[in-house]
This record gives sequence, structure tokens and C-alpha cells, in this order.
Amino acid sequence: MLEFGGIGNGLIAAALTLLVLWLLRPVAHRLNLLDYPAGRKDHAHPTPITGGLAMVIGILVTAWVTLDLLDSAWIAFRLGAGLLIVVGLLDDKYDLPWWLRI
Repeated sequence: MLEFGGIGNGLIAAALTLLVLWLLRPVAHRLNLLDYPAGRKDHAHPTPITGGLAMVIGILVTAWVTLDLLDSAWIAFRLGAGLLIVVGLLDDKYDLPWWLRI
């Protein structure tokens, strides 16, 4: 287990997230993992929907290297993050109403 401190861990997670975003961009275009402008989505061009996955990978890899993975707070964080990922994926696919996303 490595020790970088809270800010160091955050910077490592952010750097990994940026790297994974960069690596996933061509994959998102190739697999059509894009969010097209329509309805409540007012961006100008199709946007890759791989940002959440990149954040999860950056955080989990950093945590795997720097934290005690059996700590109850970490287990609770993983469960909460998993729920957010599932809701985000369902929202991207089915455009869930706001009250269900909350």
C-alpha cells in the first residue's frame, strides 16, 4: 500500500482519469458510444459517454494501490459508486426521468 496523502491520491486519480478519457475517446467513436444532441441535451456535437467509466477506473485503480480495500467505508463507497454507475448507464440508454435518477 502506497501513501501519497489525500491531495496526492486525488491528483493521481485525476491524472489516471484524464489518461483513460484520452484512451477511450477513439473507442467511443468506433463503438458509437456517443450522446447525440436532442431534447434536454443541448451540446453542439455528439459527445462520448465514457466519462463516468473513466472516472471509475481512475478512482478504483488509485484506491487499489493506496487504500485498505477491506475497510467498511471503502466497501460502502464501492457499493454507492456501483449504484451510480448502474443509474448512469440506464439514464444514457433510456433517458430516465429526473425523479428516478435522484
